Amino acid sequence: MSRLANVLVASADTARQGVLVDILAENQCSALGCDTADELMSLARSTHPDLILIDMADPSMDGLAVARNLRAEGRRPDSPMPAAPIMVIASQRRADLYEDALAMGVEDVLVDPLDDAELMCRIWPLLRLSTIATEVEGRIRAATALGAAVPPDGDDGSDLPGSVLVLRDTAVTQESQVPLPYGGGFTFVSAVSNRDAERLLSKQAFDAVVLVAVDGDGAERMLAFCELLRSKPNLYDLPVILIAPKAAITDRSDPYWRGVTRLVLAPAPHQEIEYGLSGLTARKRRRWSLRRALDRIRVPDLCDPVTKLYGEPFLRANLGILVEDARTWHRRLSL
Repeated sequence: MSRLANVLVASADTARQGVLVDILAENQCSALGCDTADELMSLARSTHPDLILIDMADPSMDGLAVARNLRAEGRRPDSPMPAAPIMVIASQRRADLYEDALAMGVEDVLVDPLDDAELMCRIWPLLRLSTIATEVEGRIRAATALGAAVPPDGDDGSDLPGSVLVLRDTAVTQESQVPLPYGGGFTFVSAVSNRDAERLLSKQAFDAVVLVAVDGDGAERMLAFCELLRSKPNLYDLPVILIAPKAAITDRSDPYWRGVTRLVLAPAPHQEIEYGLSGLTARKRRRWSLRRALDRIRVPDLCDPVTKLYGEPFLRANLGILVEDARTWHRRLSL
């Protein structure tokens, strides 16, 4: 069976670690477990994972401190530490959990009780981003080996404030029911109806959409609206956060299959919503930055003059790098 990604799983609870490894294996990921922070750091250097999953259910594993150390070492020149996405699983929802995760560069936070299907729905986007980043890195190495100069990327707008569209179901009557992080670097625009939300989305570029429901019927209406958004080509990768009570969601993976990017169970601290908005908008900008990088690498020196596609020398160089990395990092390679 082809394995889609290499995932490093850290948990001081060996039984829980085994459960996480099994979930990943069932979903065609190659998972390697460890039970101490030191072992995690060592394996991250030597195995070059596509994703690092840290379970903080056992207090002896301080996942956020480990994440900080991973990021700090990864910033050093010539460090073997990969810039792999980091996901942590925490035992409790706390405001400071999301504040610290945002500050330490953790891409996603899940809170117990764990839902297996939701876990994978949150993992897949991170793996896709990691795979694209690895591909870009390999192509740049191939281009450099052939003496081609790759133009630098321009400003990705990461310092600009995010613009967020908010659509509340008609049953939402009190602002206090939805503690959105007003301020927090975001500009919020409220839509009064689905039709108004469609109109605003057609006129303005938003960085994210927040949908709010207070019951099951409202959640269903918001999910139907999300499906409508995903049918529009220009909105297919727009981050969508659904805020709904736990009782309104019977299957926590269903919102993701219907186009939601992040499910937040109400009531939730506003820090959790701010963390979701900050992380998802940064992820979207990162995706577009990588896509621009793929275009920049296709310089005339590397391309066939007639087809404008990569020529044989580049394809051979890139294949050599893919094979070399597959051998070095024990990756399964399929083309």
